Amino acid sequence: MAAGEARLLHKRTGKVVGVVSALGACASYSVLWRGLDYIAGPGEQSEIQLVDSPRSRRYRERADGMGSTWREYRPIPAEIVLTAIEQDIAARVPGGFVVVEPHVKRGRDGAVNKDWGWQRYAEVVASLPEIRWLQMGDRYSRPLPGVEFVPTATFRQACALLARARAYLGPEGGLHHACAALRVPAVVIFGGYVSPSVTGYHHHINLFSGSGLGCGRSLACDCSCMSTITYELVVAALRTLLLRVDRSDSSF
Repeated sequence: MAAGEARLLHKRTGKVVGVVSALGACASYSVLWRGLDYIAGPGEQSEIQLVDSPRSRRYRERADGMGSTWREYRPIPAEIVLTAIEQDIAARVPGGFVVVEPHVKRGRDGAVNKDWGWQRYAEVVASLPEIRWLQMGDRYSRPLPGVEFVPTATFRQACALLARARAYLGPEGGLHHACAALRVPAVVIFGGYVSPSVTGYHHHINLFSGSGLGCGRSLACDCSCMSTITYELVVAALRTLLLRVDRSDSSF
């Protein structure tokens, strides 16, 4: 999301942006920003600074031991510039698939509350056998039954494959932000942890079942937010999305 903010800041000012943890600090850098000449690289001078760190997020009002309190925010789609090598490697996999991601990144606050459940994803895949499903991940990832699994060593490799997808289905997180950057249509399962009014994109189909801006709880909730989002609801949402894609109505 910082890259989207930097993109907007550069557009407004014409200046090279340094992403920092605090004003006056040294600029940080992500490999996802390779090829973005408006974000200062390692050791490069910036003309203006953008503060972004775990303690300073525009979408977080505050954080404590219980979790996060959100503020309304709409992320700006970032850009991901893929290298020719990354595109060539991804091109070995024929396009036209739908990426499904049943996993959430463990160890992050609230991860347990972003997990829709392995069995529900499996039911969606089984209900739509006409779709060519593809799952990405490292060699330790558990693939869903009935999907094509492609190992990816880095997130950039996963993005190169994602760029060739017809659509994406998965939880709120890194890949749904990558979809926005790569212009990939998506059905995003939010549950009740955080609202699409905080981290969602208007051109995605966002499934939110919580209240307000989301509970933000770090530990497991005892609510029914995820079970409220049935696999039948997700199947219907995906069919709607793919119909838009087929009609070429999914542009930004």
